[in-house]
Amino acid sequence: MARYILAIVVLVALAQLSVAEDSCVSKTTCGECTTSLSCVWCPGDHTCKSGTPFGGCSGYKWRQCSMSGALALTLVIIGVSAFLLIVIILAVGFICCCCCGKKLRFFSRNDAREARLQAEWERQELLGGTTHPKTDELRQQMRAKYGDKISANSNV
Repeated sequence: MARYILAIVVLVALAQLSVAEDSCVSKTTCGECTTSLSCVWCPGDHTCKSGTPFGGCSGYKWRQCSMSGALALTLVIIGVSAFLLIVIILAVGFICCCCCGKKLRFFSRNDAREARLQAEWERQELLGGTTHPKTDELRQQMRAKYGDKISANSNV
């Protein structure tokens, strides 16, 4: 079954190629010839032949009449490559500047917060506990009621 399908596909492709070749031969000017994707204009013998962007005859013209097809194809490849290079550079710049910059700012904010907490902790150590008398009073009541069992049993 697969062989039959492959044979049909090959026959259809050959039929389209012969139709394209026939349609290319019937065109007499460069302007008519270069309107078709499957045709190239051969300026040496002033004929339109079936071909691709990669060639068909010497000095061929594909999709336009002002420059050779090889030069047009080279310019297209260079243009697409330059565009992709610019997109890659912008993407890398965006990732590095935006994402890494946020991480750096995030860490610097955390460092500042950690420094503030460390200073507060040291201040509380110097004062001998908390700075809130109500909390200290409650803590003293808990110690009086339960003793030091809580601090011995806790894993904090």
